[in-house]
Amino acid sequence: MISHTCHFLSTSIGLLTNDHDKPTVLESPWIAANAIYQKVGLCLRFSYLLPTYYGSSLTVFLMTTSNLSLWSLSGHQANKWLNGQVSFTTKEDFKVMEIILDH
Repeated sequence: MISHTCHFLSTSIGLLTNDHDKPTVLESPWIAANAIYQKVGLCLRFSYLLPTYYGSSLTVFLMTTSNLSLWSLSGHQANKWLNGQVSFTTKEDFKVMEIILDH
């Protein structure tokens, strides 16, 4: 169970644009496991823009030895930047991956 207080993951993974022909993938660097992450947890905050009505989606994955989808959203979400947040714990080294599809 994740505590109400968690450490924020402050790794910048960039700003993306999509050429509409293939998925856009953003990855954080690998982050070493830490006992605090297991007890308190981590929070990932990010901003996203999904302005198209059909075929756009954003999925956030936790990449470890067993990859896990943490958060997903699809379809038109407004013509402005919105914020998302995901809390998680892990006992393994990890990285975060964001995959954007926009058709």
